[in-house]
Amino acid sequence: YPPIMPAVDKPPIALNRSELWALTAFLESLGGTVDAKLDDIPATAGAAAAGGAAPAEVKIPGDPKAGETVFSTKAGCIACHKAGKVGAAQVGPDLSQIAKIQTPDYIMKKILDPAGMGAVAGFPPGVMPKDFGTRLTAKEYTDLVAFLLTLK
Repeated sequence: YPPIMPAVDKPPIALNRSELWALTAFLESLGGTVDAKLDDIPATAGAAAAGGAAPAEVKIPGDPKAGETVFSTKAGCIACHKAGKVGAAQVGPDLSQIAKIQTPDYIMKKILDPAGMGAVAGFPPGVMPKDFGTRLTAKEYTDLVAFLLTLK
């Protein structure tokens, strides 16, 4: 068969790395085996988006309830962050209103590339783990993001 599928990380589709990961999670949620990792998506994916148009709103297919569990267990966020009624540690910033003060794109990128998004004022740089892209499955990642987006 000829390669007729357009490149999704280049115009006209031009999905960025976070959007490709969210798409992967959605497709995995439809069934089958979860075997994709963030490292499967090139770090430069979507870097050359055309036209300078405003990015479309990112829809996260995750489950916020499952994301709260990921926050408290596998991701270990609770060790450093407070999020509403969950956690009390203050090594990292309080995330109780993160969705009110940050965009979904920022939240998604901060989880995957904390150093690349810069340090949060008042907190030491380099403390947040950098391996969530390999530690979490795509579903766990989107569930976590969906949970964080409920915190307003």
